[in-house]
Amino acid sequence: MGRLARGREPLETAAIAGLAVSAGRGDDHGAAAELFERVRGLGLRQEVSARYERQLARSLVHIGRVDDARASLRRAT
Repeated sequence: MGRLARGREPLETAAIAGLAVSAGRGDDHGAAAELFERVRGLGLRQEVSARYERQLARSLVHIGRVDDARASLRRAT
């Protein structure tokens, strides 16, 4: 299973991240936050991960989770 998961990971990661970005742009910040949180644990490079953390923080602010947004911004730096 590990090999299969590794084989799918880049496509799945790109798909989840793309859906999260689209949801945020469409003002569906609840869905965006949920998807960005899924992206968080996928072991992305720091510069890529930081970009998604900033976008997650934006969505979290929109849904009223300000403390979580602060934590996300700390992870991004």
